[in-house]
Amino acid sequence: MAGDRGAARAGLTPRSVIRPSVSRQSGHRHRQGAGAGAPAHLAEGGWNAALAGLIEGTPDEAILHNQIMFVRPLPTFVSRRVVLAGDAAHGLSPHIAASGTLGVEDVGVLARALADNCGDIASALKEYDADRRVRYEGVREHSRAVESADDAPSYAEHYAAFSHWMLAEPPRGG
Repeated sequence: MAGDRGAARAGLTPRSVIRPSVSRQSGHRHRQGAGAGAPAHLAEGGWNAALAGLIEGTPDEAILHNQIMFVRPLPTFVSRRVVLAGDAAHGLSPHIAASGTLGVEDVGVLARALADNCGDIASALKEYDADRRVRYEGVREHSRAVESADDAPSYAEHYAAFSHWMLAEPPRGG
């Protein structure tokens, strides 16, 4: 599609698309990720019954079919006088809902770096960039594991590992 080519030029990468499918045998409407091997029947696949019922009960025409677009990692989060923080600094998967937390962490790390470097802004920004790049790489690794989970138990396991990592490995400025 033309939009996908434009997105690629902008540094965006499409990931998953949710598409409805209909089982000819049961006449039951199911939704599953394209090529993701998602369970045909959500409740039987280990998903919460209330959530599965909500999804199953949603009319096809009410479902948005949008690709999730990812921004490739940036080579740096700083320039001589500008700092990227929060969503401006990273393009993470929405599967782990970490953007808000990371944005708050960014502020703490930047404040600590500025305080520790007593007016040497160049050194403070270099320190901030080095700290955040390591942190974001860890988040990206966990995010990939969560988004590629094949089923609900695997998703829960990867998300729990991410949550534990976030709590056990606080940022330097935290």
